[in-house]
Amino acid sequence: MWDDRNLAHLAKHGVTRAEVKAVVRAPHVQSAGDEPRILVVGPAGGRIIAVAPGPVPDAPGAFSPFRALPASRQERRHDHDQQGRASA
Repeated sequence: MWDDRNLAHLAKHGVTRAEVKAVVRAPHVQSAGDEPRILVVGPAGGRIIAVAPGPVPDAPGAFSPFRALPASRQERRHDHDQQGRASA
């Protein structure tokens, strides 16, 4: 689900809705470390994006991107190791 808050977050980090959709549709899931969320990292728009989707309150089965921005060096390295892609 998209709302003004997460759309503003995407814009702040130069990430588009289409990039988020491309990443979450691909099977590239990583752990979010100590956080109780998953982290989806994958290619979109010619770069590697990290998206942390989370459930939307009062909307069973709906998710919203709570974090979406270009992947960190560590996230890109992990993605490269897992998927065999060139690390940027």
